[in-house]
Amino acid sequence: VETLRDLASRGVVTVLIEGGGTLHAQAFAAGLVDEVWCYIAPLVCGTGTPFVPESGASRSVPLRFVDAVPIGQD
Repeated sequence: VETLRDLASRGVVTVLIEGGGTLHAQAFAAGLVDEVWCYIAPLVCGTGTPFVPESGASRSVPLRFVDAVPIGQD
């Protein structure tokens, strides 16, 4: 959070948070998310923490569908 505050003080207003469920849950819990761009490949592999684990979400987060655009073959 401190790093994001530092970036904001320098005029950075957009940050891509790319990671797994734990990182995303922390960003939501800290109130840092105001827009979600979700890229989903047609193949999901691996195991681990869900995108937003139940333990990290204290409330539902309403999302508004904006658009879907296929990008390439993968």
